[in-house]
Amino acid sequence: MKAAYMRAGRVALVVCLFLGIDGLAQVVNATLSGTVADATGALIPGVEITATQTGTGVVATVVTNESGTYRFASLQPGSYQVRALLPGFQPQTFQVTLGTSQQIRQNFTLQVGAVTQAVEVSVAADQLLTAQSSSVGNAIAQKQVVDLPLVGRNVIDLATRIMPGVRGDGQANTTFAGITATGSGNVGISMDGVTMNTGRHTQGLKTATFINPDMVDEVRVVVAAVDVEGRGSAQIQMRTRSGTNQFRGGLTWNIRNSVLNANSWLNNRQGISPLWYNRPQYTASLGGPIIRNKTFFFGMFDGQAGAQKENVDATILTDAARQGIFRFFPGVNNGHAEVTPSGSGTSRIAPVVDRAGNPLDWTQIPGATGPIQSFSVFGDALNPGDPFRRQIDRTGYIAKLIG
Repeated sequence: MKAAYMRAGRVALVVCLFLGIDGLAQVVNATLSGTVADATGALIPGVEITATQTGTGVVATVVTNESGTYRFASLQPGSYQVRALLPGFQPQTFQVTLGTSQQIRQNFTLQVGAVTQAVEVSVAADQLLTAQSSSVGNAIAQKQVVDLPLVGRNVIDLATRIMPGVRGDGQANTTFAGITATGSGNVGISMDGVTMNTGRHTQGLKTATFINPDMVDEVRVVVAAVDVEGRGSAQIQMRTRSGTNQFRGGLTWNIRNSVLNANSWLNNRQGISPLWYNRPQYTASLGGPIIRNKTFFFGMFDGQAGAQKENVDATILTDAARQGIFRFFPGVNNGHAEVTPSGSGTSRIAPVVDRAGNPLDWTQIPGATGPIQSFSVFGDALNPGDPFRRQIDRTGYIAKLIG
């Protein structure tokens, strides 16, 4: 009895996990519906409607009801051949492309004739006059994602820089039809219905992982979300590629090197060389069938490496300071040559050296109460020092480090 309860508990836990995952996921699949009528406009029941995904060969079938209506409640996005067939009528076929979360209504009009006669119609994705959606947005297909220039190889840059209704470059001030990206949850980012938001909206649109264009089949940006299809007042919905009945792969080597860039006007004016960097990115992908018309796979490897040099302003010690002897003017906070004299009392600060680093005469320093003084970090009359540090680099570690 105890073992049976344990098995039931494990099953319940697995079921709960699956239900939880499903509940958190957003709508990804498309819906296709419509009516079938004859030449007179009379609706026809009992018509077989088949939707065949052209890339995978997966077939879904429904039959029109008594009112001549059919509905595919959940079809994976992609290109489809939708066919209406009824004995005594000419079959009619539509070539349609279903996008992420789209609700498409496609009606059929059958002509009387033999089954050997057929009517085939191709409908472009941007000409689907029967799209049922109140949300405002646009989609970028996989070919456009790959072909459009993308310097950083991050799909989010496409969604924020070229889509109508979006103003900005992905930073915190980016707006989607007036909706800013700063507030928590304002812009929902999802991949295959799973959220990609990191929660750091104040830093702009950041995804949990890097989105490489070679792994994306479609990008859809909704600037005014009305339908219940995802989270956020505005949405960026992405769909990953999948395998088909044909083996397809690709290799990409993306080079970003400063040698290919022009120097800035300001650097040229000051005689400064451009900042050196080298950021290569390499991608390999492969997809295909495991069982034709049934099971498919797609995998991708994305590698990135980066190296760069930076100009760093560092403090340079004088010869005396390198020996542990530090000089100062009493009565004032000692500043460098470009400091503006300000403050009073203990907060007074003034420049105590010229631009070459030479000490000024103390009479020229506002607030100084006497000539230059010094103390040794190893101990002197003013500073007893550290009893365990009586000489410079007694272990030789620093000399080895900087040598």
